[in-house]
Amino acid sequence: MIDHLYLSCGVMGDAWLLFDKMCQRDVVTWNIMISQFVKSGDVEGAFELFSLMLERNVRLWTVMIAGYVQCGKPKEAIHLFMEMEEAGLRPNEVTVVAVRSACADLGDLDLGRRVHEYSNCCGFRGNVCVSGTLIDMMSNVDA
Repeated sequence: MIDHLYLSCGVMGDAWLLFDKMCQRDVVTWNIMISQFVKSGDVEGAFELFSLMLERNVRLWTVMIAGYVQCGKPKEAIHLFMEMEEAGLRPNEVTVVAVRSACADLGDLDLGRRVHEYSNCCGFRGNVCVSGTLIDMMSNVDA
């Protein structure tokens, strides 16, 4: 994966040129590009790529949701989470952690409760990270 090499070296422009010229792009290539945009703090650039994808898996949705949370855009993260649900995809534990963090940032107790119920139904209750974000969310909402 030549584009991964460029991205690992911090040469986003060259990686973008290579990505743009690729005849076929698989989900791994898309994921690498989107993840690197998020890591570099360019969540809008990541979303542009994300928007171009015809098929998105849970991992890509989660990268975008977590990216928005990390860049201080919890409303966008929640909006994307709702789109993910409308698309019929089931969030995983990492998605739940990111969404709970967004709920904590926003103080959105209603959505936080809904995500909490979902995570319990899916058996995520025992996950330390999922439980930790519940504590964080509840402490921010009550503050």
